[in-house]
Amino acid sequence: MSTVSRTDSDSSTANQTAYTFTTSIGANGGTDILYVAPAGRSVADATGISSVTMDGVAASSIVQRSATEGGGVTCVIGLFALARSSLPDPSQTDMDVVVTFNAAMIRAAMDTFVGIGSQATAHATANDGQDTCTSGSATLDLDLNVPDQGIVISAATTAEPDATWSWVGLTEQSDYAFENNRYGSAMLSNGSAETARDISATTTQECCPVAVAASFAAAGAPEGQPAGKRWGGVQHMASFNRYQGGRAW
Repeated sequence: MSTVSRTDSDSSTANQTAYTFTTSIGANGGTDILYVAPAGRSVADATGISSVTMDGVAASSIVQRSATEGGGVTCVIGLFALARSSLPDPSQTDMDVVVTFNAAMIRAAMDTFVGIGSQATAHATANDGQDTCTSGSATLDLDLNVPDQGIVISAATTAEPDATWSWVGLTEQSDYAFENNRYGSAMLSNGSAETARDISATTTQECCPVAVAASFAAAGAPEGQPAGKRWGGVQHMASFNRYQGGRAW
């Protein structure tokens, strides 16, 4: 099985391209995967997140989404992952995360999650957004496949600070304003295998709303199989086979 927990939320109202957040990751669980979901608002037509580093180590981009309301005004969000063992000191309980966007931003926010017994490579991803700013409600569709005993992480933002986020198919973790934006996140631990799980994020007020989601299999599990099942013996056979000339079965 695999589980995930949100360990911190961070935000900044500085006008810049790169943001540094010192975020809590708790005690080392031994097989932890670190996930961060940064978001931001731009008036310089930013369309993505160029890079994320965790204590100087590059994290993998899992999924991103941007939306525009015109005139170079955009909202951007993404999800990134890194094995805790890749940090210079995996035993530390916090880390510095540098988020670099591909254009100047006027604010940014980020939630941090720690997965235990999960993978750093996504099983499935989803994203949605709307290039509008009507201040009405909006629902973003994030349906995706979930592996047995896997986890799901999702995050969303909209340029309406008084909005609220609500979720279908996941458990809400955060819902807060950062200056004139609103950030929300949700997750699922130890999920059951499901094809196109019904997941959505709804904001009560929309202005270039964007959201991303990703599912991750339990550590060591091949696609479509939970961890700790009979296929573990196949792994041992594969190891044995490497000493027999590397022949693939």
